[in-house]
Order: sequence, then structure tokens, then C-alpha cells
Amino acid sequence: TINGTWEYLTIEFGEDIARRLASKSPGILRTPPETVSGAVSVFRELFGHEMAVTLITKCSACLTSPPSTVKGAWGVLRNLVGEEDAHSLVRKTPMAILSPGTTMQGAFECLEKLLGKEITIELLRKNPG
Repeated sequence: TINGTWEYLTIEFGEDIARRLASKSPGILRTPPETVSGAVSVFRELFGHEMAVTLITKCSACLTSPPSTVKGAWGVLRNLVGEEDAHSLVRKTPMAILSPGTTMQGAFECLEKLLGKEITIELLRKNPG
């Protein structure tokens, strides 16, 4: 796994970025290469190549999340605040889309009951984590 993941990262991002990712998050090298490549693919699909690289280098944990988790969380976030705000929130806090969508939806509904929809959306915009 370590060799396969390292090889994938160096081919995909170059040795400098691969070293930065591994030093920020050494556990990434124990993540199967298929998981890492799936995460890269879904981030590219949702955000484009440049933004995907930015998010991944900002938060290397993004490479360990299953694509279904990222897509589900992205869908919920986009439905809650709209596409433009969702992009802004993910740029600010990439970790926001690493929790399952059902978890995000449940947290939103709980806060909405306590604070109301407007305040909850504003809170989400200020701190999507």
C-alpha cells in the first residue's frame, strides 16, 4: 500500500507535493491507492483540477475519504446554501465535506430546530465545520 500510494501521489502531483502531503499526514501512505485515486477523481469532478489540488494540499485528509462520502456531503451542502456559497465554504474549510451527507443534514436539522433556518444558514456560512 505505501509504495503504491506514494507512486500514485508522485505521478499525479509530482514529488514536491507528494512529500508535503505525506509529511502533513503520514497516515495517507497507508491509505490504499484506489481510495486516494477515487478521492482525487471526485474532487476533480466536483471542483475542477486546480481547485482539487488546492483543497487536497490544504487538507490532505481529503485523500482518505470515500468518493460517496464526499459526493453526499457536497450534495447536502449545495442544497442547504446554494452552489456558489457551497464552493466558498469548501474552499474555506475542506473538512466540511468529509462527513457523510446524512450527518451534515442531521446536524443542520438539529440546529434549525434550535435556532431557526436563517440563523443556522448564517452559522453554516461562517463556520461550515
